[in-house]
Amino acid sequence: MDAALTYAKRQQDRFLKELFDLLRIPSVSADPAHDPDTQRAAKCMADLLTRIGIEHVRLIPTAHNPIVYGDWLHAPGKSTILLYGHYDVQPPDPLDKWTSPPFEPTIRDGKIYARGSADNKGQIGAVCYAVESWLKGTGTLPCNVKFFIEGDEEGGMAGVEAVAKYPHEVACDAVVISDAHWIDREHPAIFYGMKGLCMMDVAVRGPNRDVHSGTFGNLLANPLNVLAHLLGQMCPPNAPIQIPGFYEDIAEPAPAERALLAEAPFDTADLKREYGVDAIGVGEPQFSPLERNWLRPTMDICGMWGGYQGPGGKTIIPSEAYAKVSFRIVPNQDPQKIAAAFERHFRALCPKGVTVVRCALLGGAEAALTPYDDPFLQAALKALAVATGKRALLAREPASIPISVNFRKYAKAPVLLFGMGYIDNDIHSPNEHLESDQFAQGIVTYIHVLQAMGAVRK
Repeated sequence: MDAALTYAKRQQDRFLKELFDLLRIPSVSADPAHDPDTQRAAKCMADLLTRIGIEHVRLIPTAHNPIVYGDWLHAPGKSTILLYGHYDVQPPDPLDKWTSPPFEPTIRDGKIYARGSADNKGQIGAVCYAVESWLKGTGTLPCNVKFFIEGDEEGGMAGVEAVAKYPHEVACDAVVISDAHWIDREHPAIFYGMKGLCMMDVAVRGPNRDVHSGTFGNLLANPLNVLAHLLGQMCPPNAPIQIPGFYEDIAEPAPAERALLAEAPFDTADLKREYGVDAIGVGEPQFSPLERNWLRPTMDICGMWGGYQGPGGKTIIPSEAYAKVSFRIVPNQDPQKIAAAFERHFRALCPKGVTVVRCALLGGAEAALTPYDDPFLQAALKALAVATGKRALLAREPASIPISVNFRKYAKAPVLLFGMGYIDNDIHSPNEHLESDQFAQGIVTYIHVLQAMGAVRK
């Protein structure tokens, strides 16, 4: 392993330059205008895998952007580790909030600023360069590896659906998802569970056209008022979610898992200061803020609009109102069942004078959970601590990576989620960044992790 570490240190400047080349590609998967860019990013990733010594590299077609696949399977008797990441990125909007252009990577104060720097090009890049360091520095790898790098993690489900179509490609002993963060700057973590997702699109209609809010006030129902009231009833700020049957299937964590949670540092004062709020914790009051975040489901209005939104005022009752609503769900909850319960309750609450035009499931995925005593997880946890010189912890990820469920289902392998980002890297926000030291640390970490996971007996 020493030769791999030495190689990585010597090549650090080149690694960073190549990362910058990838970050300059505006591979926004949610915007069809950027489809040529996502295709270009896929080719860039395929070229990188070929260059570092991965074999059988190819672009696997999906309903949208291709999967970049490649493998190296010359470690007989050793485990096969599937390495996952994504080359697509979130839209950069609002552009005026960026200090430097989102697709012109810039280092300021030791941080790499660019869309995709932390989520996920910088992290999957670190994995690629760790593999290169083994292959070029030692001539071999301590385990077999497969790469499965998708282009629709941020904008659709094409990559998730592709897993079921390629069982041979995803067959492995363990999956490593390099799309995560440390708990704080002193505690790297492996997330052994992550929440699922249920995303709803709703629309309601009142009058058949916009009308004068004075002339028709208290006569015609205002769809925006009604929609705000309906959704507010369902998710009051300091109470459980008010949808009949919403909590009935939840699997309660074992006492040992609660003990793991109790080990995690959690500084409410720091969070309040960082995000400019005077309180932390919404939802079920009987749980601590960290328990609510890690272990309990959530409901959030991600966007709501309608009516006039231009400069100045316009006194109208709008004809229609719209919202996007997300649920982060926990083990045993079914996104289809949650969507059906939400729709039933939404329609039942909707008053006369307003019609539900649409209440549709945009996408969903179940939560994923790997046993916390899994040998691959425990080996990676020890390697993470050695590589970083920090106390590494086990945790549950409060966000969702839908593809992880299909990896569990079709690869029938444990799924480990860990990376080198920090929680305050502003992913999905303006000024996304990744510390350049963390990029280098990520390469070192994955060099250690590959060795440790390769030593696990199959």
